[in-house]
Amino acid sequence: AALINNENLVVSAQKDSSILIPGMGDIYTIGTEITIGKALRMPDESNSVLGQGRHRVEIVEFTQWSPYIRVRARLIQEPMDWQRNTEALMRAVTTLFEKVVDLNRNMPEDAYTFAINIDEPGWLADFVASTLNISLEDRQDMLETIDPTIRLQKMSIALAKELDVLELEDQIHSQVQQEVEQAQREHFLRE
Repeated sequence: AALINNENLVVSAQKDSSILIPGMGDIYTIGTEITIGKALRMPDESNSVLGQGRHRVEIVEFTQWSPYIRVRARLIQEPMDWQRNTEALMRAVTTLFEKVVDLNRNMPEDAYTFAINIDEPGWLADFVASTLNISLEDRQDMLETIDPTIRLQKMSIALAKELDVLELEDQIHSQVQQEVEQAQREHFLRE
């Protein structure tokens, strides 16, 4: 319907995904307005939509529930004035993100390259949040944090936690690798 009417979508997370027919209280009121790039019909007869996030929005009213949910939403304007420490926070987030990308085998290497070319604090925090494997609650908290400097602070903490886990994971992997190599050497010597 959005494609036919040349409209954007409002995407908002459901608080509990096990609820099959959500009501107003089951959907977060802060979401994202997205522009549809492509809608694809998949082999299993489902649809997949490629979209691009445009703005944070607040759902003001649910105007329709069937055959799909329709809402009235207002754009949330991000503050444009930076705090004194914003530039330093951007550098800190970028540095931590580089380390995370280096250690995370599942993250594309060009993610860091993309991040260092972002010059807006809010956009940087949002991009990094979109690449990390963090909980829905943490993602929603980031989305609901309007001030870009505070979002960067939260992202810095999330990156530090992720880095700790990845470093521990790397140590375990190295330890297992050494034990396997030692066992192989011993086997080879016995043979």
